[in-house]
Amino acid sequence: MGLGVLLNQRASHDSLPHDLVLALGAATLCVCVFYIDSFTNIESAIAVLYVVVLMMSSPILNGSGLALLVVWCTCLTLFSFVYGHGTSSDISVVVRLIVSLSALYLTFGLLVKNDASRIALFRANSNLQASEARYRAIFEQSRIALWERDYTGLREFVLQLKEEGVEDLRSYCAENPAVFPQATALIKTIDANRAAMELIDATGITNASAIVHDFIAPDDNAFLELMTTIFEGRRFFEGKGTITTRAGRVRHVLISLAFPERSEDFNRVVVGMIDITEREIAEKALAEARADLMGALRLSAVGALTASLAHELNQPLGAIVMNAQTLDRWIDRTPPDIESAKRSIDRIVRDAQRASNIIGNTRSKIRNQPPLLENFCLATMVEETRALMEYELRSAGVNMEIAVRNRIPPVFGSRIELQQVLINLVTNSIQAFEGSQASRRSIKVDVEQEASNVLISVTDNGPGISQAVRDKLFTPFQTTKKNGTGIGLSICRSAMEALGGGLKVATEGDVGASFQMRIPLRASYVG
Repeated sequence: MGLGVLLNQRASHDSLPHDLVLALGAATLCVCVFYIDSFTNIESAIAVLYVVVLMMSSPILNGSGLALLVVWCTCLTLFSFVYGHGTSSDISVVVRLIVSLSALYLTFGLLVKNDASRIALFRANSNLQASEARYRAIFEQSRIALWERDYTGLREFVLQLKEEGVEDLRSYCAENPAVFPQATALIKTIDANRAAMELIDATGITNASAIVHDFIAPDDNAFLELMTTIFEGRRFFEGKGTITTRAGRVRHVLISLAFPERSEDFNRVVVGMIDITEREIAEKALAEARADLMGALRLSAVGALTASLAHELNQPLGAIVMNAQTLDRWIDRTPPDIESAKRSIDRIVRDAQRASNIIGNTRSKIRNQPPLLENFCLATMVEETRALMEYELRSAGVNMEIAVRNRIPPVFGSRIELQQVLINLVTNSIQAFEGSQASRRSIKVDVEQEASNVLISVTDNGPGISQAVRDKLFTPFQTTKKNGTGIGLSICRSAMEALGGGLKVATEGDVGASFQMRIPLRASYVG
């Protein structure tokens, strides 16, 4: 916007009678000065009085008008000089002319500069009003609860405590509970937007400063942290707090504010509050649900562990019972078969020890302890498994063959768990022959090395596994057996994977079943 336009805008706001008086006065003075300077014998710088004409005209003329007036006054001055003195003027007359013209143009420059300052002030004031209008619009229309508060008294109170030697404000407030009501009373509310009034259930009150209800909880930790922010000289504060509305409801809010750098500006601090009550309730409900879920998971884990332990102990305990019955028969003979009885006792001790090892291994898992890892020969472990299963194999009429394909190096792992997996696979094959009319029942165990793994394959010539059953073999509690639990293969696969290996179905077709155990070798043990 140009200077002349702004001056015209300014002049348009002045009263017409006032402008008319100034115009007439300036014109009259101009005529008087011209007459005295041209037609009298007064020897002085009369033309200097044109400065007064210029000053009287400045409120009603814009920049261009003032410039024209200066040119006009200059012309009048030169005319008076030539008319009164001609070309034979002495030096004093010329000096008076120069002084008059200098004063005229100097005044013109000062008036222009003054008008520029007025324009800058006008612009600054206009921008300030526009900024204030924008601020008020944002303040009033925001859906965030906004407060304008005077923290001057609270700041002086907190700094006074610091001057009195208080070093830890939190400890001091804990020892002096009366500080809180005294401190909250020092905060003055200047204004609040509609969202803030709704937050505290005070929509019927139009004047925020008239609110006398103390909705800040005196023991609220957020208020203590706000005081600590001032105490430590920090500018920004954000925290969670609680407020009590005029209706007596407790609401959780997120509080955010920024303190000014200058102490005199603490009389107008904007505080923002966001209602997070619903979120806090949801988080509390979620925490409770999570706690319930963890309890259910613990119960589920206990149930799974119980089922696993029952399944693992079933075989050795069953073997103990059968060996005990066999022992009873050997002793009831006349005469008693002592040698056979001793072999039954040895098998009972062996199976009892195996049951004890299973329990010990389970206890280690409960305590989150790693299983006992050792170096051992897989071929020997497979032979021992056949000896352990001798009674079951003989009772079911199943022949178990072992084939070691090549020289197998010792492996490093949990002997108990690997043997238990193998026993489960052999037991499943034995049970698969129940009701089978096959004339020859056989289970073949192949042991071979493949790269950095040792593979143990357990294959039978039983009825096989259908594709529908094969897809769910390792799913917990899925079984086709009448008295099965459906967790044996799931436990076996988990045990193998925990040792870094794996267990898979290697069956192809619907005749017979084949499972393959993959056991990793440690590089330092490869011979």
